Amino acid sequence: MAKTEPIVISPAVVDGLRMIFARLANDTSALSRPADVAEPVDRDAISPRLLTAVQAGEFLGVDQTTVRELWRDGKLKCVHVGRGRKVSTVELWRYINEHEQFDRDR
Repeated sequence: MAKTEPIVISPAVVDGLRMIFARLANDTSALSRPADVAEPVDRDAISPRLLTAVQAGEFLGVDQTTVRELWRDGKLKCVHVGRGRKVSTVELWRYINEHEQFDRDR
């Protein structure tokens, strides 16, 4: 089964789609309802941020050394910014999704 990257949709696009669907369904109450009134959303999942090795380690629950080893081994993509490296939250979620597995022994 192929893994796919998450789709990022901005709140403005969600509002536009909501208006289109409301017009199609003749539901005028949805026209005045902003997108952020719906369910709470994890903003890191929507708008990618660049994190340092320390921040990425906290995100993954590992030490920064592990993040640097993943970069070195090519298992985690990084962005070179100035003299340092950073990793996007989207890349961290990709890594998690690709390495997530069910542990039958527990």
